[in-house]
Amino acid sequence: MTEEVKDVETLPNLSDDVIIACHRRMSEIEAEEEKAKGALKAIRDRKKNTRNEFKGYGITLGVFDQARKDLLKDEDEVRAELAERGRYLTAMKSPLGHQFDLFADTDKTPQDDRWFSQGFNAYLRGEAIEDNPHKPGDEGRAHWERGFQACHNQNVMGLQALAGPSDEDAGEEDAEPTSELEEAMEEADAAAEAAEGAPVDEDAANDAAEEPAAA
Repeated sequence: MTEEVKDVETLPNLSDDVIIACHRRMSEIEAEEEKAKGALKAIRDRKKNTRNEFKGYGITLGVFDQARKDLLKDEDEVRAELAERGRYLTAMKSPLGHQFDLFADTDKTPQDDRWFSQGFNAYLRGEAIEDNPHKPGDEGRAHWERGFQACHNQNVMGLQALAGPSDEDAGEEDAEPTSELEEAMEEADAAAEAAEGAPVDEDAANDAAEEPAAA
């Protein structure tokens, strides 16, 4: 629907200054919008390239995507969906149908393992260890943290495996990172070292080593 054009005589307070200010304000917003479009395109291109890289690792993207979606769902919801899928396959006389029967049973996973899994999945979702939902002293807090740390450690090892041999192993000195993956690996290593505590005082350790052993 076309907006009705008002008679200029009905807008006695609309000065040129107001018109200029409105135009400038909208221009600034549109400039921000264009920048955001450019940034979004760059992110989408990087995502596309990364997915192609994953295919080179042997990952089937469709199955990988479905698994990531299931991770965001409630466990009982996923269990119910799988059980229902099995029911349909059984009705269709597929041998696969009965393999889904286990999802129809009540979940018998020990509570400690469930807490561990929740912490593990929290790291996968990009959460921080401070997001632990269990209060200090709660039984599940330590299990959640162990799961979170276990996933972090696996992520570090995965980045190292994807990056290949280190510069020292390859006999190269002063090598620059050749990809975003290697830079991410270095950041992950630094985070892992920080989580292990303060660095050892090497001078103090060397002095102690040089002292003669007690008789």
